[in-house]
Amino acid sequence: MHRRKALIGMGTAAASLRALASEILNAKPVSAVGPGTSGSAPKPDGSRVTLRPEDVLDKEAIKPKGQWYEATVPDTLDLAEAAKLAINVQTNSMDPKLFYAVQGLPFNGTPKLQRGTWNMTPKNARTLPTLRAMCGSDYNLDVEYEAMRALMNGIQKDGLMYYPFDGNGFPRGTSYPQSNATMMFAMRNWYRRDGNPAWLDWIDLLAKGTRRVALIREDRAFYPPQCGVDPQGQWHLWINGNEPPFVHKGRMWDCTAEPHNDTVGDEGATRAEANRAIGVMVMHYQLTGDQESLDMAERIMRFVMQPGIWAENSDEKRYPGYEHGIWSGHFHNGTQGLSAFLDLGVATNNDYLKQFTREYYFDIQRNGITRMGWYPAWSSLEAHKMPAILGELTEPCALGDFCVDAAKMSDAGLGDFWDDVDFTVRNHLIEQQVSNLEAMRRVAGVQPGSESDTLLKQFLGGFAAASPTRFKQLTIAPCCTANGPQGIYNAWHGITRFDGGVATVNLFLNRASAWMDVDSYLPYEGKVVLHNKQARTAMVRIPRWVNAETITCKVEHPGSAAARALNPPRVGNYLMVEGLRAHDKIVVEFPVKEETNHYTIDGLKYTVVFKGSTVVDISPRDVGNFYQVYERAAYRENKAPMRQTKRFVTDQLIALGAF
Repeated sequence: MHRRKALIGMGTAAASLRALASEILNAKPVSAVGPGTSGSAPKPDGSRVTLRPEDVLDKEAIKPKGQWYEATVPDTLDLAEAAKLAINVQTNSMDPKLFYAVQGLPFNGTPKLQRGTWNMTPKNARTLPTLRAMCGSDYNLDVEYEAMRALMNGIQKDGLMYYPFDGNGFPRGTSYPQSNATMMFAMRNWYRRDGNPAWLDWIDLLAKGTRRVALIREDRAFYPPQCGVDPQGQWHLWINGNEPPFVHKGRMWDCTAEPHNDTVGDEGATRAEANRAIGVMVMHYQLTGDQESLDMAERIMRFVMQPGIWAENSDEKRYPGYEHGIWSGHFHNGTQGLSAFLDLGVATNNDYLKQFTREYYFDIQRNGITRMGWYPAWSSLEAHKMPAILGELTEPCALGDFCVDAAKMSDAGLGDFWDDVDFTVRNHLIEQQVSNLEAMRRVAGVQPGSESDTLLKQFLGGFAAASPTRFKQLTIAPCCTANGPQGIYNAWHGITRFDGGVATVNLFLNRASAWMDVDSYLPYEGKVVLHNKQARTAMVRIPRWVNAETITCKVEHPGSAAARALNPPRVGNYLMVEGLRAHDKIVVEFPVKEETNHYTIDGLKYTVVFKGSTVVDISPRDVGNFYQVYERAAYRENKAPMRQTKRFVTDQLIALGAF
């Protein structure tokens, strides 16, 4: 594996780096050896083909395609509505004057935009296609298109995407491997949306460039934490706030020294640089069969598996934590990392990694309250010398990751974790989406119709960090706003699946699909109605909190005088309803009761009231002018309200894969 010599030093002046950035960013279209489907036809002599953004970007192809229809549905949690709000903020938070950098918005006083960062633009480009598949919205489609163009213009013939400006992030003219990885995931989603194989050329180019700059140590490989590489192979620290480039907290930091614990970097998250790199190398291998990418994924995994990267446990000599996935620290780093382990374990059918991932997953749960979808922003605060507030906040990034993890673990056959998805997406994840404009106005002191009110509306649907009862950091955070919806999409995707005439229903949440619509009356009523379109058989999963013996099931068919009672067989956690015809309506009913439990979070004892899997109340609460969460008194009613709506059924379902 060829590796550039990588150095860091004071010798590279900011001015010369800017000149270099200008040179590479104004270069001619990139060239690479690839499948040859974009720019020009494949050359039989294997000569280079030209990749140009305009040859693959197509405004017509990215428009949501599907069917709309009017329906009367329960007025209960609908993830498609959450997707519409997320599209609002993701497209309105990108600054076209700064290469579509993503801005944050504090609203704990007069709202004021934060300077944008390019770190998040690839994440928005990755997530937006999935959100549009959920809800069919074409709102600000031009913004999405131009943002992808700006990103692609930063990709050069060496297979790296270079940052076009200085700001919070990486110095102009440097390339951040994690952003390259996220960009490849974005291109994969665009490919799955429009089916244009030319995207594979771009992914191939980026994968090879990102692979080439990895630092090799013996049988391991890594990327320096929070560093970008320039075209000469020199690594430079990110710019943090007002600090100058290449300086970290007033001192030089040797980027190229191999970390031997998980706390290196400004965020104390060594594995963050490895997580996406492993996943994207697995993805490239799966798309192209390139064995070198799989080899690189395994090299990076060997770096991550070093004992010092993992937390010690109480019996470290007998049962070392690094063999059982025991970890601590930055929670988003941890939840994101599980997905990479699982991707590689599945791709190589490595049973050791699969079991390691299961134990890793259970260690995640040990640190939080799965039933309410609550996990701290950081674990083991004292050991890591982190601020106390990180123990009472949860980061939507981590919750989004956790939903991805649970869905992927279930799909991989490592267990049934759909209840964990349900608990998380119904409760703290959806509560951390800022969706109440009146509450935003109240805590910010903003009057309707004012200039500040316009800003609030543009950022409605963003995500922010919260305690168990209220938002404590009143900032729409670009990272959380990009990552939280990833969990929402994975949950929505998993509500129902279809294969070979069999519709599987994993979650009792609302969703319209081409094969079956799901109407959920929860938490008001223990009732779910399935409107069949194509299925001959339905496999309906019973949530853990439902007593299977109390379920009643019936089928109604248009033209029939009466409903037909069913006693379907149970296969594991699923009811199997056979002999279905188009337009059959399957009604599943069961008791739903309130239950009160007590949990300690960051030393404070909370009383949490559940109705089924939904948190309907929590106490004690902070008193004051706060943006509260879990204001859900209406859910304690026993009759679900109904609403008229237009439902969207996508023709462009974005398949799940490496994350």
